[in-house]
Amino acid sequence: MKGLRNILLVLLVPLVASGCATTNNGIVGFGFNKCGSVGGGLGGATGALVAERAIAGIVPGAIVGAVLGHMICSSRDGDGDGVLNTEDLCPDTPKGAVVNQDGCPDADGDGVLDNVDKCQNTPQGIPVSKDGCPPDTDGDGVADYNDECMYTMPGIKVKENGCARCGQLMAAVESVNFDFNKSEIRSDATQILGKVVKALKDTTTNVRIEGHTDDIGGNNYNLVLSKDRATAVSEYLISRNIPAENISAVEGKGESAPVASNETEEGREQNRRVEIITDCGGS
Repeated sequence: MKGLRNILLVLLVPLVASGCATTNNGIVGFGFNKCGSVGGGLGGATGALVAERAIAGIVPGAIVGAVLGHMICSSRDGDGDGVLNTEDLCPDTPKGAVVNQDGCPDADGDGVLDNVDKCQNTPQGIPVSKDGCPPDTDGDGVADYNDECMYTMPGIKVKENGCARCGQLMAAVESVNFDFNKSEIRSDATQILGKVVKALKDTTTNVRIEGHTDDIGGNNYNLVLSKDRATAVSEYLISRNIPAENISAVEGKGESAPVASNETEEGREQNRRVEIITDCGGS
């Protein structure tokens, strides 16, 4: 009877002590490996106390305690995240955190842990970069999966849907792209116009096209020339499958809105231009 009591005591002490090492109210932070050590140490000490010969009780008591401590830790979930300690790579996860199969926080389930994830609300199934953010092809700050205008030109301010805000200057085709006193578009204008086409295609963005001149020549003549150049740009966009209804206005402003001084050739060249501006119907 005494022998049975002693055996139970050797089992009970390390069982309770090592078990407490894994609870929130016990010795927090012992961790998986230390539970076995706690159990082994206390089992050995208990074995020495209850055995008739202390040295004979230490070894079996330590073995039993270590095994029990290991078993206790293996079956516990120290941080309460639903992942057992033996499988938990992040054993100190804050309470309530959403974790992956390894027990590590990943709120949006994109495979990038929250501590390095710069975009923690990415929808399921969206591919992300190593910092947890989805692609943003045009770099406008709106992720592609939300971007209705994925090829916005650099520097353009956009709305929440990724399309240009009203009144944004998308491009200015200057006089170098037109022969002198002519309205036909030269081949060297196609690069900038090609970017405009790419930005507008398959979007609902409306634009107005304004032609401008320097102050050389009569005012009426310059109004006609500026309108002809604006029309040439409009026709180019339409020929590249930009819907005509997306071009809200084609206007000739003549010499009325210079952007530089007309006293120098450089200034006059800047003033001879066609501007493509996002439009919201006056709103």
